[in-house]
Amino acid sequence: MAVGMAAANLPWLCPRTDNLIALADKPETLPQRAKLDPALALLLLRLAPSLSFPQNWTVAELASPRLPAWVLAYLQRPACGVLPWSSHAWQRLWQWACQAARQAAAAARQSRRVSPSQAYFAALLAPLGWYAVAAIDPLALGDVLHDPQAQHAPRTRQQATWGLDHAAIARRLAIRWNLPAWLSQIVGKLHLPSSFASQNAENGEVPPLVPLVQRAWREVEQSDPAAAALGLTPAVDIEVGTIASSSTDKATFGPNALAEDATRLSDSDDGESSQSENPGCLTADSTSADPYRVPLLLPLLRQAVGHRQQQGAAVIARFEEEVDQLHAALERSSRQAALQLQQAKLAALAEFAAGAAHEINNPLAIITAQVQNLLRKEGDAQHREAFQVILKQSQRIADLLKEVMTFARPPRPQRSPVPLTELLLALRREMHEVLDAAQVRLEVHADDPTLWLNVDVRQVQQALGAVLRNAVEAAGAGGWVRLRVEASPAWLHILVEDSGPGLSPTAAEHAFDPFYSGREAGRGRGMGLPLAWRLLQQNEGDLRYEPLPETPGRFRISLPRCVDPPALLRQSA
Repeated sequence: MAVGMAAANLPWLCPRTDNLIALADKPETLPQRAKLDPALALLLLRLAPSLSFPQNWTVAELASPRLPAWVLAYLQRPACGVLPWSSHAWQRLWQWACQAARQAAAAARQSRRVSPSQAYFAALLAPLGWYAVAAIDPLALGDVLHDPQAQHAPRTRQQATWGLDHAAIARRLAIRWNLPAWLSQIVGKLHLPSSFASQNAENGEVPPLVPLVQRAWREVEQSDPAAAALGLTPAVDIEVGTIASSSTDKATFGPNALAEDATRLSDSDDGESSQSENPGCLTADSTSADPYRVPLLLPLLRQAVGHRQQQGAAVIARFEEEVDQLHAALERSSRQAALQLQQAKLAALAEFAAGAAHEINNPLAIITAQVQNLLRKEGDAQHREAFQVILKQSQRIADLLKEVMTFARPPRPQRSPVPLTELLLALRREMHEVLDAAQVRLEVHADDPTLWLNVDVRQVQQALGAVLRNAVEAAGAGGWVRLRVEASPAWLHILVEDSGPGLSPTAAEHAFDPFYSGREAGRGRGMGLPLAWRLLQQNEGDLRYEPLPETPGRFRISLPRCVDPPALLRQSA
């Protein structure tokens, strides 16, 4: 729990040994070297916060005595801020950061609204809070990074382990290190909705750098879902604008691979001629050597330097806590607004669908009656076959209208107490033929007879059947579907898991929209999950899609628990 506070009070991040030597020996190469060393990039930005990015440093500024003097002051203090380049967890984090930086630079080139170099460093330094934790305790970094649960509640998991989440750490460092304004919009705030960045903009528009970096990190998460444990992107957000992106590079970025990327990244990001020469070959030794244990550095960097003073520590701490609370409230409001928007959208769709179904049903009934009348009088076999086709398709439309009307205006539930095990066993018998035809194995883990529900049995069974059919289709032949139950004092949660690949991000976003189907045209009407959601809502329940790494497809059905079944049975009798 002390890791987060220690990371938030970190005085600096120490650049790699080879880059500190270059700082004294070849300062003109520092901007290019900063692309492969976040600590060096932060050092340059901290000493020149008015500059947009390290590439803006002139040769005269890079050769000034303030750089080696400033570094020397920290090297003479107790060792701190050294990044664990040999750590497996760090290498994984660094791979994602480099990947996101390249994505952001490529997108900036195509958008022509942001400098590619600025986009590169913004994406590279977005995980600043993670970098600080890595420098304090690499084991604490791995504890969260390798935890599958962190992918679904990243900042909650970070706060429980470190005491502060990565965003709170990054915001504190951005203020204490006096980072540039454009970077302060990214670090510690990238997980907020894009519209949050518009509050500080003069014209009220979202700075293009924010959604661009969000998109770059979102693509990293899509290529490697484990990156979601970082918690860098918004959980729910409406993207502003369209940002072009490049294909994802699968290369690794361990210490031995840095040489290859140093050569590839040596050219200027914005397509202009580079001011610096190739940083040269970076080996494992150059990244693993601890700068505090290299005696050569002190003679090279010995200069006079003053120490940074911290004023008003108590006031700053109180303001930081208030900022944390405001960020948490903003995030909760964003999630609530997204939920309300979804419910309003479904309500509007339901009202429209009800009106459309009513208008379609009347002419459909006339068509069906006329075709049936003609069919009784028709003697020609070919004509009778054509009439049969018309009747079949009319019945299909009628079935669809029935589903639409049920979704739009479901009947009032007739609740009665029922044991959960009885409900699930009845569902299993109902789905027996479907399971056999699909060659899917169904596992039911619910044998507690004390778990009861007070629901409309027909409506809930219909909703469970729709979710189960969806899981059977996703599992495919030879797959499995599992029903599990989790109980709390007020709720019963039925988890429907399958061995299928899970929903794509687009399908997950529209899973409960009527008429949306991820299958081929003509194979589904897209009413199964929306209708299940609607019926469960009628019974004061809920339906959510929440996959896990070990179960890519998982839906959670939540229903209020019946706490006193005998009393309800007596009332119904």
